[in-house]
Amino acid sequence: MIAHPENESRMSTVQKLSNEMLEDIQTTTLEDFVAAMRQVANSVVVVTTDGIAGRYGGTVNGFNSVAAAPPSVLICLPAECRLARKVEANGCFTINVLPEELHFHARIFSGEFDDTLPDRFSNIDFIDVPKMAPRFPGATFFASAISSVTSHGDHKIFVGEVCAVGTERRYPLAYHDGGYRYLNVIHEPV
Repeated sequence: MIAHPENESRMSTVQKLSNEMLEDIQTTTLEDFVAAMRQVANSVVVVTTDGIAGRYGGTVNGFNSVAAAPPSVLICLPAECRLARKVEANGCFTINVLPEELHFHARIFSGEFDDTLPDRFSNIDFIDVPKMAPRFPGATFFASAISSVTSHGDHKIFVGEVCAVGTERRYPLAYHDGGYRYLNVIHEPV
């Protein structure tokens, strides 16, 4: 891609205006931000990876779809965490959207039992995805190859092109206000 001076000038003007606006209005404290984010419900996701850096997994809440063409998703991880280092080195990840009945997987892969259970995959049913990372039976999954990595603040954003996908059509486990939750169905789609 060829850089055009007019685009660079436009971007620097936009960035300058954005920075000036933030300086004038930025009053959000870390505590306020965290309190507000605790009120956002998320699907509980375990990201797994496997490859030259070894098999590993962790419970995360930074996951989104990016595009349908090509099918792609993103995960956002603290840059210095073990999972981020292994995902980047392995070049792949699988997003496992946990159903309600796999709630214990969320606790295991959050590291809650690492002192007594150092291998998070021991005693867990999983399926190897060839040339990718493990998935969990019963979970909706997105097995992805990394297509880009971006840093923002103290996090890394990994975008992956989805190579394999599957769904079991089960109710997802949710995370809200510091706890795991089950969904209550108010209205089923027709």
